[in-house]
Amino acid sequence: MTDQHPVVLDRWLSVAERAHHAPACRDNDTTLSHRGVIDLAHRRARLLVSQGLEPEERVVVMLNSGADQAVWIASVMLAGGCAVPVGLHQPEQRLRTIVELARPARVITDSRTCHLAADRPGYDGADPGTEEAAVLPPSDADRAAYTCFTSGTTGRPKGVVVTHGVLAHTVGEMAAYLDLARSPRTHVLATSWSFDVAMMDLWLALTTGGTLFVPDRDDLLGPALIATVSQIEAPIVHGVPSLFGAFSDADFDKLPEATTVMLGGESVPASLLRNLCEHTDMHAVYGITETGVITTTHRVTPASTSDTIGRALPGVDCVVVDGSGVAVPDGEPGELHIGGPVVARGYLDDPDGTALRFVDDAAGIRRYRTGDLVRRRPDGTFTFHGRIDQQLKIRGHRLEPAEVEQTLLGLPGIRQAAVVARDNPAGERMVVAYVVGAGFETDDIKRELTTRMPDWMRPSVIELLPELPISVTGKVDRQALPEPHWPLGGNSGESDVRAGTETERTIGGMWQQLLGTRQVGADDNFLALGGHSLKAAQLSTALRDHLGVSIPVHEVLAAESLGKLAALVDTVGRAGHQESASPGSPPDGPSPVQRQLWLHQELAGTDGIYNIVVPVRMRGPLRTADLQRALHTVERRHPALLTSYVFDGEKLTAVPRPPAARPLTVRNTDLTDAVRRAGAQAIDVSVEPPWNYQLIPSGDRSHVLLLTFHHIAVDGVAIYRLLEEIAQHYSALADPVRNLVAPSSDAHPARAADQGATDEDHQVFWAAMMQGAPEPAQLPGQRSAEELADFTGWCLPVELTDADPAQLRRVGAARGVTLQALMLSAFLRAIAQQTGTGDVVVGVPISRRGVDVGLAEIGQYVSVLPVRFRLPVDLSATGCLDVVSRTMREAQRHCTTDPAVILEAARSERGRSTGDPFRVVFAWEDEQPAPVFAGLETSWNVEFNGWSESDLTLELSGHGPVVAGRAIGRRASSADADVEQLVRAMRKSVHDLMAEDVER
Repeated sequence: MTDQHPVVLDRWLSVAERAHHAPACRDNDTTLSHRGVIDLAHRRARLLVSQGLEPEERVVVMLNSGADQAVWIASVMLAGGCAVPVGLHQPEQRLRTIVELARPARVITDSRTCHLAADRPGYDGADPGTEEAAVLPPSDADRAAYTCFTSGTTGRPKGVVVTHGVLAHTVGEMAAYLDLARSPRTHVLATSWSFDVAMMDLWLALTTGGTLFVPDRDDLLGPALIATVSQIEAPIVHGVPSLFGAFSDADFDKLPEATTVMLGGESVPASLLRNLCEHTDMHAVYGITETGVITTTHRVTPASTSDTIGRALPGVDCVVVDGSGVAVPDGEPGELHIGGPVVARGYLDDPDGTALRFVDDAAGIRRYRTGDLVRRRPDGTFTFHGRIDQQLKIRGHRLEPAEVEQTLLGLPGIRQAAVVARDNPAGERMVVAYVVGAGFETDDIKRELTTRMPDWMRPSVIELLPELPISVTGKVDRQALPEPHWPLGGNSGESDVRAGTETERTIGGMWQQLLGTRQVGADDNFLALGGHSLKAAQLSTALRDHLGVSIPVHEVLAAESLGKLAALVDTVGRAGHQESASPGSPPDGPSPVQRQLWLHQELAGTDGIYNIVVPVRMRGPLRTADLQRALHTVERRHPALLTSYVFDGEKLTAVPRPPAARPLTVRNTDLTDAVRRAGAQAIDVSVEPPWNYQLIPSGDRSHVLLLTFHHIAVDGVAIYRLLEEIAQHYSALADPVRNLVAPSSDAHPARAADQGATDEDHQVFWAAMMQGAPEPAQLPGQRSAEELADFTGWCLPVELTDADPAQLRRVGAARGVTLQALMLSAFLRAIAQQTGTGDVVVGVPISRRGVDVGLAEIGQYVSVLPVRFRLPVDLSATGCLDVVSRTMREAQRHCTTDPAVILEAARSERGRSTGDPFRVVFAWEDEQPAPVFAGLETSWNVEFNGWSESDLTLELSGHGPVVAGRAIGRRASSADADVEQLVRAMRKSVHDLMAEDVER
């Protein structure tokens, strides 16, 4: 190993020292900084070593949490082990087979995968590791880094063992090729963890100070991919061409302009090549697991052809040979052999297979025989022309026909089987199976295969033959297999949609076009007719474009029949025809949440009770002009920041305002005083934008960007997203070549988040919850809201000593609940013990994000709602936790209800139309790392604004070594005593929960 490409572990540790506050890994639920990943990975690595993990022992990692999956892979490699990452979106039997073949020393699982580990030792994926001293082995380029399982010729998956040296060379060269050292990027994991691309994306992010983003699978299919990518500044998407197969021409226009797309695994259709080249920084890449994922690269231009795979990476030796292993002249076709520092060790437990594919040439250079037919042009560029053996490429996946054939032969009645790839009439490459036997129906075979192999391996057509054609050598003559009987498409003139409703007929026609089937009935199943996840993504796009509703891909696949899918479409359509205005347009009107906030603000007068004051502390050489430009850019991108709210005496209206390019005012003032003034008087949202900003010098090369938002415009998640955007635009202005301004995506179509539930259903739920509810919970020492003359508040720091977030997360993971639910349970139990009743009504912030609103949209989607918890009589810690978890799930499911309806339900049960529906609030803050401003050290927080709408609000987080936060309340003489007593009771509740957990 040369100094040019140090082992990724060494490079990662070096880079993390410089980018320790920057986000390193995130999924839809968790964000971890580089420092956070380093610390957690080392603790887990020490746990593995202290428990006896030996060098190169394999550890299977199979977790639902993308962030934990990434950290555990790094932990295994730090501990000297060989990581076996496993993606979960494949049949359970195949997952069991991979675990069996891997023969792991440890298996890392969670509550949904632990049954797959059988009796093998392992750890819970939420385990925080250990601080105990344990010596981690030094890095070694020759040591196995990971094993990746691909389709195998023996009928079972085969494991490819890749060393640290191979990984280091490819990662190092790709980082240089993409210029990631100068401009770290966000890498969107668009493949399964079982795919070798995942390892490349992970280590490119960690070793360059970038970010790995692991979205949910549904967020990568069809139109959802646009929303996923649009929330990221200058993303890199590395995947297969079929990832974009569901895109319409208009969809490409919505991609961020600075998107980099790397496609490999199969030829890129000319139309897709043209669209991606026009709208993104497009690269065609070629490589295979046995040679370090990527070996050739090509930056696509309008003149590029779809067969071009580019030049070899530096240090990689690619030669084209004939059947005798002799190099052929440029321009002549031949098999590609790859040598150099990217060649893997070989196949796990398969010396014969290794010897067959990994060979030494005449000069003694070890090479991998790819089986791919290529040509080399005189300029060193390679073109790809297919396979020379039976291996297939289906939607970017390598497929050995023998594996599918062996599975078919294991089914009752099948005596012979042959599997090939054929192009259907639409030009799509499909798997076709020919079988010989009796006593079965082909539809039954298709259904059985859905439980045994992923959709890309399953035959789209199964032909029953009396016998298979045999060549003179006695082998199956695959060239003589007959053309399959492709079902006629819906445009053939013979189409027949046997369905009742108009929606069924419309969707049935879509099925015909997508699946190439002539007859479709209301009871037909999408999967049984040859559908798969990418076809479902195309159908999701068609439903959005033609019917104006958005059905997530997993809902398309879950629908048991055409009739049930049509019913779902009708339900979502009736729920609102909620198709929003196009991204970037002003809102149609204030949401119910915003109307409620406006009304409360009117009642509070000019008090700044809804002002959110955010100081962003910056240390270093600040470019003030660039910061002002970044603020202006972000304001232009998001209508929520340019909308005022005007009441005409009858109706509240959202009024879009033109961007004003307000100056960034520099104020030489005391920060404490500036924060106080920022929170004192409400932003008048009827005449001015709902946010403002100022810059306060705070010492040598130190400044504070003081942002103030009105809560009517944004919630906490939106504020963090805005800070990220401001930082990204500020950083990009240091490099004029880099264009980071992408269209915003603040709008969303109707969704199927709560299918079948109507407004009336939601209202019935809240009315039932509040029926017979007691007065809202109130601590004994506090006065009622009516006794308090104003909203002036107090704020006290809170710390729950002995409440270790990592330990509590482990307890929560074992019970399938979050740390937030654990602490809410402790809070409610403490209140119940102090008030003497287990029937408790408190305020809880509930977000619509992820329900009917995108996770990254800029706006206000949080309501503090009264929630009633009926705790068990014995107030046992685990009993309280079960009630809290169940109640919050139901409240979240019905959170799209107009808040005014919920508040009215709470008040009417007590025979009055006014008064507070709750007096005590519990709020939880998720960890959000500091935004990365180039050249600056930064930190941020939300300051206490001087007001309190409730008698007591407890805000907690699990960022540090203990659960901590602050208590905020209205003026009351016994504030200190109340809070101290509450915290003491919560600590006891946490202690009791841990004790009960030990007894389980």
